[in-house]
Amino acid sequence: PVVTSDPFATGRNYFTRPSAEEYEDEDAMDDRDEILEDMAELKRLAQDYLQPERPVAVDALASCRNYFTRPSAPEQEDFAEAEERAMILADAQALKKLAVDYLHPEKPVVTTDPCATGRNFFSRPSAEEYEGEEDAAERDQILAESAQLKKLALDYLHPELPVVTSDPLATGRNYFTRASAEDYEDESEAEERMRVMADASALKRLAMDYMHPEKPIQSDGFAMGRNYFSRYSAEEQEDKDTMDEREDVLHDALLLKKLAQDYLQPERPVQADPMLYGRNYFTRPSAPTSEEDAERALILADAKALKQLAVDYLHPEKPVVTTDPCATGRNFFSRPSAEEYEGEEDAAERDQILAESAQLKKLALDYLHPELPVVTSDPFATGRNYFTRPSAEEYEDEDAMDDRDEILEDMAELKRLAQDYLQPERPVAVDALASCRNYFTRPSAPEQEDFAEAEERAMILADAQALKKLAVDYLH
Repeated sequence: PVVTSDPFATGRNYFTRPSAEEYEDEDAMDDRDEILEDMAELKRLAQDYLQPERPVAVDALASCRNYFTRPSAPEQEDFAEAEERAMILADAQALKKLAVDYLHPEKPVVTTDPCATGRNFFSRPSAEEYEGEEDAAERDQILAESAQLKKLALDYLHPELPVVTSDPLATGRNYFTRASAEDYEDESEAEERMRVMADASALKRLAMDYMHPEKPIQSDGFAMGRNYFSRYSAEEQEDKDTMDEREDVLHDALLLKKLAQDYLQPERPVQADPMLYGRNYFTRPSAPTSEEDAERALILADAKALKQLAVDYLHPEKPVVTTDPCATGRNFFSRPSAEEYEGEEDAAERDQILAESAQLKKLALDYLHPELPVVTSDPFATGRNYFTRPSAEEYEDEDAMDDRDEILEDMAELKRLAQDYLQPERPVAVDALASCRNYFTRPSAPEQEDFAEAEERAMILADAQALKKLAVDYLH
């Protein structure tokens, strides 16, 4: 959102301004709403694309049901289709895991089996004969050269890394001042060598600054400089027009830099001067008057009143709220200017109407909120069974009783489903004694795979694990 530090900043609606054109028709309003929704969706997609680390926002009231276990679902699939679907889902899950491992090679290898072990490929019992001494020496030399090349590559990519040695007693000597060194170079060669070393040091510093632009600029505390334009050997000063143009160019460059930063980082807040303020263009003293102002204010007041009525209609349980602490009311029927009091029949009828209205309001509340418990204010209120009352008809037979029990169970289940549908945020209640069994290891399950298939599956998994290890070693 647009953020400003000025609490008095205001804005106006482009479509409801006094100078706006006539209001658009319903089709144009629908098209505009659809365009605005698409723009909001595109903005959200752009933010998700630029900031993939943001979490996925889910509506707490969103709910769903299982496509395969819905009441209107067709008959369940047979064993072959179920086995094929389980295989497809397992392959999809394995592909997802491989994709995650490929995109994040820095993630460690995780296993849930603490007893999982591995063996050496070269020293396994079924391995081929061991290589000879020459082959072993050559392999060791190749591995040592690979480690040395890896170290050289790291030093080349990171020249800022210090030189590390594991021998604390290692020392070095100066190549030019050693005992067996040749004669000292003359003064010209020494100066040239110093110039070459200085150039190499400057190139190293430039390479480090190029590889790490985020590093701050280090400067000597005693370093100083002079102005290029006001030096003694400078050319004549530029005229006023050129100076103004140069300042305009620098100001435009500064604004372009700020726009580029805002474009690359849209999440940055808008910074405003706290002393900055503005006034409303339409309510200024010198603004022209319009006859549509009163009509627009009337329309907005009507819309606000309609919104309040709609809220009161949807939530009849909300109390009547007023902001005036001195507001009072009087009874319409007992006011001094009221007509003659109604007769006894009219009073009874009015009481009956009010009682029915209160009962209808209570029914509406119970319909909108089925989770509310049944409340009674009479502690001595009791009830009797409709089917076992003294004036009941003869008892039903056993089949009718079974049907009635089944209907009551279905109604209780429908009530529970209705509550779960209206309140998807409620937790799923599970019986502590509920249990399940494995589909593949049940007594009626088909025979397990044979030894050949099990060995082939183990071989495929081992190859996949080896390929994963090679990919990690290749990336690191």
